[in-house]
Amino acid sequence: MKIISVHVVAFGKLKNVNLQFNSGLNVLQEANSFGKTTMAGFIRAMLYGLASTRSKDINNLSHFAPWGSTDKFGGSMVVEHNGETYRIERFFGSTARHETLRVTNEKTGSPVDWVKQPGEMLLGLTADSYDRSAYFPQEAVELANNENLDNRLANLVGDTAEDYEKVQERLRSYKKSLRYERGLGGKIYELETQKRQLEEQLNNAQQAERRASEIDKRLAQIEQEKRALEQRYAECQEQLTNLQLTTQSTFLDIKHQKKQPILNKFTIVVGIILIVIGIVFAVLGAIEVLPLKISLVISVGAFGLVGVGLILVLAEHIVQKYRPSGLPNGTQQSITESAGNDKFTTQYLEDAQRCVKALSELSTETGRLSEERKGLTFNSVEIMDEIMTVEEQRKDAVHRYEVADRVVKLLEQAKDNLSSSYLPRLCARCSELLQEITQNEYSVVVDRNFTVSLREKGQTQQISEFSRGIREITLLCFRIALSELLYDNAISFVIIDDAFVNFDEDNFARATMLLKKLSTHAQVVYFTCHQRTGKLLK
Repeated sequence: MKIISVHVVAFGKLKNVNLQFNSGLNVLQEANSFGKTTMAGFIRAMLYGLASTRSKDINNLSHFAPWGSTDKFGGSMVVEHNGETYRIERFFGSTARHETLRVTNEKTGSPVDWVKQPGEMLLGLTADSYDRSAYFPQEAVELANNENLDNRLANLVGDTAEDYEKVQERLRSYKKSLRYERGLGGKIYELETQKRQLEEQLNNAQQAERRASEIDKRLAQIEQEKRALEQRYAECQEQLTNLQLTTQSTFLDIKHQKKQPILNKFTIVVGIILIVIGIVFAVLGAIEVLPLKISLVISVGAFGLVGVGLILVLAEHIVQKYRPSGLPNGTQQSITESAGNDKFTTQYLEDAQRCVKALSELSTETGRLSEERKGLTFNSVEIMDEIMTVEEQRKDAVHRYEVADRVVKLLEQAKDNLSSSYLPRLCARCSELLQEITQNEYSVVVDRNFTVSLREKGQTQQISEFSRGIREITLLCFRIALSELLYDNAISFVIIDDAFVNFDEDNFARATMLLKKLSTHAQVVYFTCHQRTGKLLK
């Protein structure tokens, strides 16, 4: 790419400025108040836009917005690339959403729809890479007294050194947030601990579920046992009732049979009365109170009554004497049956008591088991769902940890590859340019940690041991070498904004000679407010 012309409508202190550019070397020698740095910033803004943040970055909106004006600011730039000519029109407002960009093909007049920034499409560089290579502001080679050149040089090699360490530190912190390398901690450990706790809860829930099932079965069994005992108790009660009725009947029979001796005494009394009456009639017949015939009849009748009475008395005596058991008839059988009934009554009473005791024990067991059953919780399904969720989270965390670990190793490998391929080429070209400028046998050495050293006459020392001029020239050579590496040894466009003001005369002449040689195959735009131009205009 090369710039053909720029038209600044308003940009910082620049207003209505038009510039034409040549293909090779372009030197803009203007006073300090002209706005050379602003012009360099305008070219960058046409290629990459402006940041809308309020940071101290010089490439933001507030830095280039015209003072005392709220109108849009910007302009246009015509460039040539691969045989085509493009016009880039870009205007900015107070915020990013007010920015407008239009790219057209100058030959056809048709708009060009680029999905990337114009600088990325034309130069193949991001804004960050552009700032590290194609754009040489004064501070690009100027070193403050306390500045570390190692880091400055390392930053020129893309996002390496400090950026590499920052990325690695973020990755290490991210890995640590997932799993501690030493000790216990991190998201994975927390998820594993949570899973173990849930598995323990699941085990307890399953045990509670089995215990609840056992209790339910036992409660059902108790109900069956209670029904059987209640039935047995009812049977005992029924048998006892029947036995009670039978015993009462037996007692009545015995009582009735004990009254029979009273009837036998009546027989004896009747016999005695008959005997007395017979004796009376006999006496009356003997004393002839009555007629003889009557008295004889009465006497005979009296002796008959006496005989009957004697027979009755004798018969009762014989019956009482020869009765086998000495009890009334049927009494012995009744007593035997009553005794048997008492035995069964005792048995039934004991069975009934055992039933009552067993029912009481079962009721107590039922209450105890019911209370235990209420206290059992077993939400196994919910816990299993939680375990599955935690396991998925654990697997995802492990996967992210493994990815981060692989990235760390890949970055280390990339850094090693950079050390083995990219940096040697960069150091070799930087050494070649440095030797050309200084006319000295310097060799640039950069290790895998981007520690920069210079080797002179076989002796290697850190760059901080050399003079300020040598350090600044080394940085310039490093930038040019990096640009060539980025452009595959074909730099097409470079802007230098008074970058050599601190060089002594010899080094300044050599540096400008280097730029003049560079302009033979690339467009070089050199802004300066100084009279000295070295070899540029010769």
